[in-house]
Formats: sequence, structure tokens, C-alpha cells
Amino acid sequence: MLLVERRKQMEDQEGTAFQQNIQARREANLIAAADEVGMDVSRRSDPGFADEVRRRWMEANKEAFASLNAYVEKHGLPLEKYRAF
Repeated sequence: MLLVERRKQMEDQEGTAFQQNIQARREANLIAAADEVGMDVSRRSDPGFADEVRRRWMEANKEAFASLNAYVEKHGLPLEKYRAF
């Protein structure tokens, strides 16, 4: 019984570490995107900061998205023949 409890405890710790790793990566990506669009990263704890970063990033990359969409409309998806769905 003790072995089962220890294994459960180890699995819980691994799950927590995994979640913390994901959160750290999200934070790093948010900071990089905010820096890319010229936002003050010291405001990252403000409500709505991530949404504003996302909005500004989408606006800054609007032309690239339009170009990609035009390419797909004209030529189709590059790897379309490999899609299984």
C-alpha cells in the first residue's frame, strides 16, 4: 500500500512540474511577443495585458497572414496530399 501511495505522490509532483514548465513557456512567449510589438513588459500583470499583446501582434502581422491566405487560396495547402482527414 505504501508503494502505491508513493507512486501517486510522484505522479502528482511530475504533473505539477509539467504544468509549471508550460506556464513558464507561456510567460516567456508573452514577454517576447510584447517586446516585439513594443509594449512595456513590466505591465504584464495588468488585466487584459495578454489580450492587448495578442491584438497588437495580430495587427503587426496582418500582411503576413493575408499573404499566406492568398497563397493557400491560389495553390492550396502545401502538404494537402498527406492529410488524413
